[in-house]
Amino acid sequence: MMSKVLPIIVAVAGMPGSGKGELSEVALGLGIRVVSLGDVVRYHFSIAQPGGTGDMIGAFAARERALHGKDIWARRLLLSIGPLDPSEGKLLLVDGLRSNEEADYLRSELGEGFLVLAVHSSPDVRFERLRKRGRSDSPMTRADFDERDRRELSWGMGDVISSADIMLMNDDDLESFKDRVSRTLNGLEGGA
Repeated sequence: MMSKVLPIIVAVAGMPGSGKGELSEVALGLGIRVVSLGDVVRYHFSIAQPGGTGDMIGAFAARERALHGKDIWARRLLLSIGPLDPSEGKLLLVDGLRSNEEADYLRSELGEGFLVLAVHSSPDVRFERLRKRGRSDSPMTRADFDERDRRELSWGMGDVISSADIMLMNDDDLESFKDRVSRTLNGLEGGA
């Protein structure tokens, strides 16, 4: 078991396109270390399926959860980041939490300073954001978007969002959201 080195570890959950990436950028701008569960998934996907396409990543992630447990990506994340160093700051942000099993695993390994922060946006707003983002795994049709949402929800995303310690809404302009994120993270860091 890892010792509780950093006072606060904030795991960010939210449906695709809700603003998790923007939140991470604000955190980085504040000097907060950010690690991504999605990066861990993409790394393992690139090893398991070299030359695989972006639309195959979600199915790969689901297969790994079915084979190795719903907390597999949280376990692999901790292996990839190694021991936590208190000199890296008062906060560590974990981007891309998908389930209560991942949250429970991280909480058991990281201690009581672990919090879940959820970002929420309406489906219509999220679909437009994802379409414009144009990443390889971004849905181009509403049917693809709805299927991706169903997959994310099947992993327990709705449960982790609804039980979050902190909820940030993100349906308005980007600058307002960034301001709320900055105030929230500064408040957490000040309390650490």
